[in-house]
Amino acid sequence: MQRSEYWIGEEIQYESLWKAYESGFAYIDKFRSMRVHLLRVELTQFPVDLPLFNHEAVYKTIQGYFHDFKRACLTHEEYDRAGPLFLYSVNRASGVWNFLGELPLILLFAMTLGAGKVIGETLSDVEAKLRIVQQFFPDTLDPVDLQRFMEAETPAAVHSAVQKLLAQGIKQLGVSQKPFDGNVKRAERSIISVTNIINGDLYMSENVGRDKITAKQGSTAIGSNARISKSNFNSIVKHFHGELDLNKLAHELSVLRSEMRKHVSQPEHDLYIGQVAAAEIAATKGDGPTAFTHLKNVGKWVLEFTTQTSAALTAEVIRNLIGLP
Repeated sequence: MQRSEYWIGEEIQYESLWKAYESGFAYIDKFRSMRVHLLRVELTQFPVDLPLFNHEAVYKTIQGYFHDFKRACLTHEEYDRAGPLFLYSVNRASGVWNFLGELPLILLFAMTLGAGKVIGETLSDVEAKLRIVQQFFPDTLDPVDLQRFMEAETPAAVHSAVQKLLAQGIKQLGVSQKPFDGNVKRAERSIISVTNIINGDLYMSENVGRDKITAKQGSTAIGSNARISKSNFNSIVKHFHGELDLNKLAHELSVLRSEMRKHVSQPEHDLYIGQVAAAEIAATKGDGPTAFTHLKNVGKWVLEFTTQTSAALTAEVIRNLIGLP
């Protein structure tokens, strides 16, 4: 691809472009036959006040590297059966790219990319990381595939492209525990941060149910029994940002705010309503961290109304942020 084609669309080969698309309809049937999960990639580039300059470069690198990754990790028979990686959406406000693919492959892909490793490079503490991943995704990963990854060779061009992708700033890589069945929100709610697992910041206690996920001091805490302290507030914000439905949160906050207005009896109640309103505005704009900064300042009085208005998502966020069970 020439620079002028990438940046201004000069000399695009329209005929070959559409021919490639129209001759590949079998991949749509392939997708419909696949059991897919959500792969979420959160990048820092580019800021929301600029166009998405790197869209084609990022997309084609991820798509191409996933193909090369499959070829390196799978046998010929497995490769022939495996499906490609499909782009589902790009959330411009938060730098979140959502892809759909088969669970074992996207999980292994996220593990290695999250560790900053390219085909042929060795992961540290492999057995420990595999044990943690298996707790969240039982009977999913085959250690043999990971071994093939570490033993394969990477062409120089691929290595260079992946390093440039990593340079775009991968903040988070996550994979959904639940399969994608057409309801992306359901899949999003089950996303587990593979980045946190790779960094040793997230593990699941072996003596509790799957709803309890523990975080090390200063790292992300999620789940029904999670706690938050002042020292890990920033990492809680980082975890939630881009990994929950901000549109749903904004709607719940709007209903909550209207209900709270009917019951103001103390001066501090007006302050709480102001914090909820500010959080609603931020959530509407897709600014999760700012929304959570305001919600951290609300009290138990606000939580009472989340029950009355069936604002379950808001209640979960507030409880995590103010440290309630």
